[in-house]
Amino acid sequence: MNLEASDWTMHVPLARFGSDIPWMNGIEPPMNKHPRSQGNNVLPELAVVHAQASGEVPHAPLGVDSTAEFAERVGAQFILVEELKQKGAQYQELASAEQLLIEMMHDLRRRAPKGRPSFQEVPLELGVHADIIGKLLRDPGTHRMHRLARPFQIELLRPQQEFNTRLFAVLQDAHNQLAVSRYGNVAMWIRQTLEPLAEPGAWQPQSHRLGLAAWAVRMAKRSGLELLRSNLEPIFARMRQWNLQVIDILCAAHEGPLITRAQAEQMMARLAQVADPLPPGLTLPEPLHAALLLQREFTRHTHHALERELALAPALSAEEYRQWCATREPLRISEATRQARLLARPPTFSVVVGASPVEDARHWRECVASVLAQTHDAWELCVAGPESLLTELRRQLPVEQARDSRVRFLPSAPRTGMAGALNTALSASRGQAVAFLDAADRLAPHALTELALSMRDNPTTQLFYTDEDRLDDMGQRHRPFFKPGWSCDMHRESNYASRLLVARRELCEELDGVRDGVEGAELLDFILRAAEKQVPITHVSEVLYHRRERPRAFQVVSAGAHAALSQHLSRCGEDAEVWTTPGDMLRVRHRVQGTPRVSVIVPFKDKPELLAQLWNSFREKTARWDNWQLILVSNNSANPRTFQFLDTLEDPRILKLTWNHPFNYSAINNFAARHADGELLLFLNNDIEMVDEGWMEELIAQAQRPDVGLVGPLLLFPNGLVQHAGVVLGPSGFAAHPFWRYRPDEQWTAFGRIDHTRDYLAVTSACVMVRREVFEAVGGYDERFRVSGSDVELGLRIIKRGLRCVYTPHTRLIHHESATRRLDAIPDRDAWLSYAAFRPWARQGDPFYNPHLTLSAMNCGLRTDERTVDALAVQMLAWELPATLGMVGPG
Repeated sequence: MNLEASDWTMHVPLARFGSDIPWMNGIEPPMNKHPRSQGNNVLPELAVVHAQASGEVPHAPLGVDSTAEFAERVGAQFILVEELKQKGAQYQELASAEQLLIEMMHDLRRRAPKGRPSFQEVPLELGVHADIIGKLLRDPGTHRMHRLARPFQIELLRPQQEFNTRLFAVLQDAHNQLAVSRYGNVAMWIRQTLEPLAEPGAWQPQSHRLGLAAWAVRMAKRSGLELLRSNLEPIFARMRQWNLQVIDILCAAHEGPLITRAQAEQMMARLAQVADPLPPGLTLPEPLHAALLLQREFTRHTHHALERELALAPALSAEEYRQWCATREPLRISEATRQARLLARPPTFSVVVGASPVEDARHWRECVASVLAQTHDAWELCVAGPESLLTELRRQLPVEQARDSRVRFLPSAPRTGMAGALNTALSASRGQAVAFLDAADRLAPHALTELALSMRDNPTTQLFYTDEDRLDDMGQRHRPFFKPGWSCDMHRESNYASRLLVARRELCEELDGVRDGVEGAELLDFILRAAEKQVPITHVSEVLYHRRERPRAFQVVSAGAHAALSQHLSRCGEDAEVWTTPGDMLRVRHRVQGTPRVSVIVPFKDKPELLAQLWNSFREKTARWDNWQLILVSNNSANPRTFQFLDTLEDPRILKLTWNHPFNYSAINNFAARHADGELLLFLNNDIEMVDEGWMEELIAQAQRPDVGLVGPLLLFPNGLVQHAGVVLGPSGFAAHPFWRYRPDEQWTAFGRIDHTRDYLAVTSACVMVRREVFEAVGGYDERFRVSGSDVELGLRIIKRGLRCVYTPHTRLIHHESATRRLDAIPDRDAWLSYAAFRPWARQGDPFYNPHLTLSAMNCGLRTDERTVDALAVQMLAWELPATLGMVGPG
């Protein structure tokens, strides 16, 4: 069946939506997960570098402009060469342009020498530990007897080394989803790859000698090993069992629905029992014992990687966090103190504590001690509450603290609760700014110093909040929360900005302090009332508050919180209600206004099974909303089964279009948008499956909000792990999805929770809704991007117009990502365009990410690579892109 000849299709000549730049050929549908697939910014015009007509290739001298700026020029030249090829330029013109590009690429590499990979989800250190033979050979402290036994050590370890090395490669491809696009059935591929290597005693001795000498050496090695086999069998049994269990764990992580947390923990517990290849009580010669210790080190590091595959372990352990603090914080405290000495007029702070019973007197003493230890001297501590409670708190303090003139105890009126206590302290306070502190919590020693510096740098800001962490029962710090910039939607559902909260005195007076009637949610209410006045709110990205761990520590659900949030929504004139989620969290549910028509745009190329899955789930889960238009856009489909399926779709709300040109995601969607008649446009990948009944209503309600430009939902992989919960700029120098491959019910990450509505600079176009007038006002998708990056670039243009990009976790869809294309088939052109688009934002950083979080992965771990966003991007462009490698080699 010919698509154009079908009686239900229409063919419209190619036209561009709001772009005067020629579209380029493409071969694959869009992908918005891996950093190589993300664009980043409002795209400046690329300055085209023209080749000299004479054929002479000018050489750009080092130091004329920055490396980052020079990379933009290289990108412009790359695109020029592509365009010359496309239009069939004369040989001399094209050859000159290509030669100039090669010279510029060499120049870029001289400016930016090859470094660590720009993006590494599975730590490279695991690959180092997998190379147990290499570690053995590099050991400078090996005893002479060990060196004599070295050939037997190597042959003993060789089979396991091969398994380890292949396991590391499998972990990399499986975690990054490349295995899905390359092999389809990942579990089968894992077994076929690793099971033949799982026998640690399958020796194949080797020799560097030739001929008869080589044969003699191999026989001698084999004979020696066979003599030891019976003694080594208990070791091999444990190693064999460990290898096979690792295979089972990887298959469980990538086959069908994800196993439960309890099942995963049981699998990891069984693996831990055989992680040590040395059975208890077994005595071995020292050379063999030393060799097997290297394998034990590898199994230890692999354990954490496997926990990540099962979505058990956070990216940041308590020990890693404490080491990070010990390494970084002394330097930061010293630098902040040095800068504060230069302040012409240091601000004064009133630290306000609403007195409440403290379970452990030590916590209260530590609280006061943390204020006394501030590196900023201009402060007072105002403690207010009932007289009897103040007497008890004063008694619990050491004499010198209780008598310190800067520590003031202020009785509040009887039966006025926490609001009365805080307002008493606020009324009596004398500082230029007020910091709110709980009686059991602690301030970092440089907390007020950092706030003083931020007040200097942000003179119009009225409200400040900082990052925080938790204190366990032993007073040890853990569970840091590296927060995003201000997001009112996120604060409504999480109260994340309440610690450490600092307000200028003028704001406290304007708001008339805290309000009564919202018991337990005084600061949530205070911040929301400040936000209603649209006062500037600044995030200070340092961990300056240590909150005592309490049961349900992150829960904000209470009668007071419900009241505060409901009243806030009413004052804002928002038609919304406050719900409590099944996980006991607050949720703001906006109501749909009217019955707007939604045009759902789905580009596709064949894959009728995916279209059937999408249509069946769409029809079932959208039954409550019938005012829709479904636009199916065929791009070079050729499978007869595709057309047979399309012929079965007879609903008059379905519009079937044909766009038979080389693939260009942006152009296809712009083309379809011109044929849409809905007030709202929903761009949808053909590998999406609906699972929630009210998914459409949630997206509509969010998209109708006047200040929202784009809205994207939570997308899950088929096994239930997170594929998309927003897009952040910076990782790998481009963009990525935070919370990648976490369980959606994950209770905590260093970037907070997954189940809160958030602001981002962009959301993925795999499923995104936008009001039609917004889409048209910004000119639609930029058709210079063929496969990836256009969704992020669109989000940035919408942000620039003063609108917001919102992620909602309150509806979930399944994204069968990789079902329609290869994840590693992203055009280099899109990477260069994304880089140019990103740079204006790179200098200031993504406000909705945190500068202390990693730029080398998507797991919300700590940032340990200090390379800048520009440096990471140039590393990828100069050393990692396929076209670059083909042009100038691996280097």
